[in-house]
Amino acid sequence: MPSNINSNYWETSTSITASNVAFSKHNDIIIVGSNSLTENLKVYQFVANSLIHLSSITLPDVHKLQFLKPTDQGDNNFKFLLSGHSNGIIHLSAIPLNENSVFKDAEIIKRFNHRKKINKLNTSLSHSLRLNNGHLSTTISEIQLTPNSWSSIPFNSLVSLYDHHLFLWDSSRSHSPLRILQTNNTSSVSLNSNLQSLIAIGGDFGIRLLDLKGNDQNILFSNSKLSSGLTNVQWCDDNEYLLSAIDPIKDSVLLWDIRKNKPLKTINNSHTSITSTKWLGNQLWIGESNGNLTRYNSELESPLSFKASNKQIVEIDYTSNFYNLLCMDQTYLSTHNLKRNHQPRPISTIKFNETKPLVNKRIQSSSSLNSLSSVFTSHRVSSDSSQGSNNSLSQNNQIRSSDYLVSFQKEIDQMLNSMQRKVVDDIVYI
Repeated sequence: MPSNINSNYWETSTSITASNVAFSKHNDIIIVGSNSLTENLKVYQFVANSLIHLSSITLPDVHKLQFLKPTDQGDNNFKFLLSGHSNGIIHLSAIPLNENSVFKDAEIIKRFNHRKKINKLNTSLSHSLRLNNGHLSTTISEIQLTPNSWSSIPFNSLVSLYDHHLFLWDSSRSHSPLRILQTNNTSSVSLNSNLQSLIAIGGDFGIRLLDLKGNDQNILFSNSKLSSGLTNVQWCDDNEYLLSAIDPIKDSVLLWDIRKNKPLKTINNSHTSITSTKWLGNQLWIGESNGNLTRYNSELESPLSFKASNKQIVEIDYTSNFYNLLCMDQTYLSTHNLKRNHQPRPISTIKFNETKPLVNKRIQSSSSLNSLSSVFTSHRVSSDSSQGSNNSLSQNNQIRSSDYLVSFQKEIDQMLNSMQRKVVDDIVYI
């Protein structure tokens, strides 16, 4: 065990029969979903090295979770959440974070019905364990938001996989998707944040690159030599030409440069199954079924490996502090600080102190909400989030703002101060 890693653990799935299946985070707010029949969604907030339980919500049969990006940074009282289910439905729900929210209870705002958009199932298609990462083909197996750099596509659009089809939706319109592409035997999809409208899909066919700008399925590249198939395709954050994928049959990770027609390098793992991968900058993290986490650089050299859990690693991400790795196994949510010089504490000695939820309601449905008229707008996130508030949660969120946002705000303030301004009725005219 490396001596410079400090780990913290919180038990998020307390049922003997239930286990964690997915999570999503935005800034210091994280939601964890389990396969429990009741209160299967739990909302938390990171405060320093503590995890505060905000609410528990019942929305059964969840397989994927994704927070929408906020259109207004000034409102920290609620979040919009996308949840994928096994019946071909994605729900868009409003999740209150405190008692000051305009939403008193969790409410379903929209339903994206994939099943209705497909006339009939194609029974001639082959079904394998790699399709939808092992789930039934009628399960929503992927939900990803389009990058901010994709200026030609509406803000907060989402890409989803369902029953051999790839969907592109505008999250403000649920009646009809922007695009539907038939992608037989696809298990995963990844969106390139550096190259406009470029996506990679993996499945029984190997790797394919698609351009979503075309009217038809524009296949830029396809490799069908890998008969075992691939899952968990992911672009590197710092290199627009580099991506990784898992070969679940050979228990290996393949590293690709899309300018070449074959893998650059391969990570072979003969001891245990590889369950998840995540690029953090130019570093590739690999989670395994035995609870190990291993970090490689983009050259797949100088690996760092340590025991993060006694159970299978389900998902990997990072907190607002880039040095903090966020990890979820079937029972625990954990952070691993790679900068501090402390020994990780064993899982058995750490207990989760449950706090009283601020909201503890079953999710409700709402057919019309006038208060949403200003939420789904096409403008980008506002940089002014410093409106006065006595709410302690809002103040804490401002204190924990990322350094780059603070620096960016200072630049904006300096620019405004250098301009001639006139204030009329609290409105600034430049």
